[in-house]
Amino acid sequence: WAAKEAVSKVLGLGVRGVGWREIEIVRLPTGQPTVRLHDRALRRAQQLGMTRIAVSISHERDYAVAIAFGIRTEGGSFVFPMDMEARMDDRERSILARMERMRAQELATGAGWTGSPVEGPDSEGEGR
Repeated sequence: WAAKEAVSKVLGLGVRGVGWREIEIVRLPTGQPTVRLHDRALRRAQQLGMTRIAVSISHERDYAVAIAFGIRTEGGSFVFPMDMEARMDDRERSILARMERMRAQELATGAGWTGSPVEGPDSEGEGR
């Protein structure tokens, strides 16, 4: 559940904006967890331009923790909450502008992230 919650937050939907069955955590043969999205979760990832969501999970006895991040290979802007830029100071705005320029340059030169696409219901793998 920790991984599903982390993915829902990457999508900006939170735990109430998407059903738990719309986010699937599937183990690859190597043991690595991977994400498969369905319905609203899949549509939201596509809206955000995310071609992949990576997840890492750790646990100890009764506790589990997970972190997820969306990888965008299209578009030159970073996605933040709508009021985020209004809360930034000049230094943070400068850093964001520099990151967006670097991202645009990566796109122009063909460099940047590669990876498997966000998976939909027609992808191979285990069930929900």
